[in-house]
Amino acid sequence: MKTAAILAVSLLLLLHPFPSAGADDSARPSARYALTLPHGQIKATWQKTGIAEADRLAESKVLEDAERFKAQVEELAGEMKDMGMPMPQCELKITAAASPGGKTMGVLWAVYEYLGGAHGSLALESRIYHEKRMQDGKRVLRVLKLGDLFRSPAEAIRAFSEYSRDELLKRGLDPSMVEPGTAPSAENFNVFLLSNDGIVLFFEPYQVAPWADGTIRLTVPLARLKNAGPVMAYWK
Repeated sequence: MKTAAILAVSLLLLLHPFPSAGADDSARPSARYALTLPHGQIKATWQKTGIAEADRLAESKVLEDAERFKAQVEELAGEMKDMGMPMPQCELKITAAASPGGKTMGVLWAVYEYLGGAHGSLALESRIYHEKRMQDGKRVLRVLKLGDLFRSPAEAIRAFSEYSRDELLKRGLDPSMVEPGTAPSAENFNVFLLSNDGIVLFFEPYQVAPWADGTIRLTVPLARLKNAGPVMAYWK
C-alpha cells in the first residue's frame, strides 16, 4: 500500500533525525508497548535517553496516548454501529527517536493514527532535555523551550521562517504550501531539536509539502541565528 510505504519512510527518517557526533544512536535501548483492541491495535517503540526522569515521562506519554486512542476507537465503534456501517480496523503507531545535540538530549515523537478514510494522520512532537548536576549531587531535568535556547525567540522564529522558506523553495516544493507553512509564527516552528551546530526543524505532512513527501526536515546553522542570541551553553 502506498500510504503504508510513505509512513514507513517517514518513521525511518525520524529514527535518524540528524547525524550525531557521539555513539551510534540507533543502538540505544528501546522500550515497547502493544495492545490489541476489538477494532484495531496500538503499537509503540521508543528509544530510551538514559536519563531516568526523561524515560519516565516518555512511558507516561505512551500510556496517555494509548488511553486516549482507545477511547476514540470505542466512541467511533458506537457511532458506526448506530449508523449500521462497518467499523474500520484502526491503528495507533507511536515511534520516538532519541538524539543528543549540543549539550542536550532530544526526543522526536511521531504519532500515526488511522480511524478510517484514505489514510491516517501523522503528528510530530519534540522534547529537548537538559540535565544539570546540582552542588548537592542531585540531578535536575529541564524541558527546554525556544525561550530557553534564544534570548530573542521572536527573532529566532523570523530566522527560521526566512531560512526554511528559501531552502524549501530551492528543493522545488510548491510555493502555495511552503509560504504559509513557513510563515513566521510559533505554530509553524514548534517541532525542532538541537544539532551540534544548529537547529533541526521538522515539518509534518501537508505543512510544506503533500502527504506523499512525508516528513520534511532541514537544519538552520547557528551562524544564521546569531541575531536571536542563542544561549551557547546549550551547544558548546
